[in-house]
Amino acid sequence: MCAIILENVCKRYGGKAVLDGLCCRFPLGEATCVMGPSGCGKTTLLSLLMGLEQPDSGRIRGLAGLRKSAIFQEDRLVETSGAVANLRLANPRLSRQRAEEPLCALGLGDSLGQPVGSFSGGMKRRVAILRALHAGYDILFADEPFKGLDSATKQLTMEYFRKNIQGRTVVLVTHEEAEREFFGGRAVRLEKL
Repeated sequence: MCAIILENVCKRYGGKAVLDGLCCRFPLGEATCVMGPSGCGKTTLLSLLMGLEQPDSGRIRGLAGLRKSAIFQEDRLVETSGAVANLRLANPRLSRQRAEEPLCALGLGDSLGQPVGSFSGGMKRRVAILRALHAGYDILFADEPFKGLDSATKQLTMEYFRKNIQGRTVVLVTHEEAEREFFGGRAVRLEKL
């Protein structure tokens, strides 16, 4: 199979439809941006694709056997550990040096001896992004990964991200057309029900 395919997928919460008859494709080996207004089901769609929730009806094909990695809206880091340890939790085969390199590339080299609980929000966000990128995955899910980064840090992080997802399957939630264009322009657009 060369794509992840959703066929008439429906998801309701408390009787309210969030996704209703959704049909779409996510080509393997490409980045696809999921776009739409707040409350249209973007995060719900990611939860279904990650297997954290099940559709009420319809089916999702093409995910069996794929190793998944994710960048959630919350950073979900081990706050008492350092940045290197957080990366190595997701990929124990990553040597300390190989973990330090991307952290330094994104401007975190001066903070490697500190627990991530002492980091600013933007620093934590970069660690969360790097942890997901270096986890060893077949498909990466990213829910508004660059939100909260200042413009210079965002540009640096997006460039690093784009370089490291070349030829990989990525599902990226974003509100920004500029991000869609930066990552290649392919989009799945959701409407609020």
